[in-house]
This record gives sequence, structure tokens and C-alpha cells, in this order.
Amino acid sequence: MAPDLVMTCFVTDNKNVIIKQAELIETGKFGGLWEPGVAEGVCYITPYHNFEDKIPQKVKDMVDDATAKIKSGELVVTYTLDRLDEKIG
Repeated sequence: MAPDLVMTCFVTDNKNVIIKQAELIETGKFGGLWEPGVAEGVCYITPYHNFEDKIPQKVKDMVDDATAKIKSGELVVTYTLDRLDEKIG
């Protein structure tokens, strides 16, 4: 719809979220607050499409490196939003 407007976006793979939750249930680890993301394999950045040739390779490499570090646990993403569960209890 707007090929020159959106460079990429962050996507949650809902199918994979359900699969991961089923695995947690199966292993007896389901329950409580679960905040899955890149490290858990349920979120990812979409391809650059029309911006592929416009983004410097160095920048794409930095994104790939950060993603790999998040997946390995070397880089931990912290949450900055207020958590409702902590305000209720």
C-alpha cells in the first residue's frame, strides 16, 4: 500500500506464541506473567523490501548483530512501561 513509507516493522508471530505456550503447559511451566520476545523466537523484524538497497549494510549488520545477541541472552531487553500487575498487588 505504501512501499516507500514503512522501512520495516516489529511483528509478533501469534502462531508461535501459541506453540510456545503449549510447550510451557506441556512442561508444567505455564502460569504467571510471560513476556516473550525476540529471545523466545516469537517476535522479529520484517524484511526491508523497498528499503533493502537504501539502508547501509553497516546498519543492517548492526541490527542482525543485536538480534543475535538478544537471542543468545548476551543482550537483555528491559521493559520501560509501567506494569499493571505490579500496581494491583
